[in-house]
Amino acid sequence: ETVQYSADGGKTYQDVPAAGVTVTANGTFKFKSTDLYGNESPAVDYVVTNIKADDPAQLQAAKQELTNLIASAKTLSASGKYDDATTTALAAATQKAQTALDQTNASVDSLTGANRDLQTAINQLAAKLPADKKTSLLNQLQSVKAALGTDLGNQTDPSTGKTFTAALDDLVAQAQAGTQTADQLQATLAKVLDAVLAKLAEGIKAATPAEVGNAKDAATGKTWYADIADTLTSGQVSADASDKLAHLQALQSLKTKVAAAVEAAKIVGKGDDTTGTSDKGGGQGTPAPA
Repeated sequence: ETVQYSADGGKTYQDVPAAGVTVTANGTFKFKSTDLYGNESPAVDYVVTNIKADDPAQLQAAKQELTNLIASAKTLSASGKYDDATTTALAAATQKAQTALDQTNASVDSLTGANRDLQTAINQLAAKLPADKKTSLLNQLQSVKAALGTDLGNQTDPSTGKTFTAALDDLVAQAQAGTQTADQLQATLAKVLDAVLAKLAEGIKAATPAEVGNAKDAATGKTWYADIADTLTSGQVSADASDKLAHLQALQSLKTKVAAAVEAAKIVGKGDDTTGTSDKGGGQGTPAPA
């Protein structure tokens, strides 16, 4: 069965939406239905009389208020002071507000709602990276690149397919452009450092034979494997990029110590394999001194 309605006295009909008919003004609406066989029912009138029209002065005030806010939003968007993400969100909210303002049947409620949504987008604007924070972050990125060097820096982060050096270069470019906030850049740097820590720890463990890895580090009383795991975990749990860098440097120091332990184990092993020599001549021993 199909149900249709008319808002123009029966001149034209259209299907009733699944959500029902939205009525914004008083008037008479006609409804009729058609069954599967094409039989059409007589039209039934439904008179709406309980919708209160907005006060013209209030409606005009709501329109003016939204017009002013749209102008302010456009000025803020064009200022270049805010990061890309929130500026884009503000542009979308501004367009939505303009659409609401342009509606011929706009009401005080619809205009007030559009005003509220647009004000929320304005309140959520995030300032671009200030000059002092930009300098600090660039220095920090340089320190990280120096700590990685070419060996670790040229390794690939499996989650992005980029080398760690390339990821850091991207962050430098974003910091220079100032299109993201300090918090956003720090969060990205933290992810890069987490991946670096995991890669480095994996490499150290892979290069450490079990007999060395399971041996105790005299300085900590733990096994070398445990030292590696603990340093990795505490570095990744930390929320501070500078602290992560400190753990990276600690892992690099641990790598040197573990490598030394591996070499020491090799020397001990060679010593254990050394056997005494004997004279295997034809039974003619050296005469004893008289």
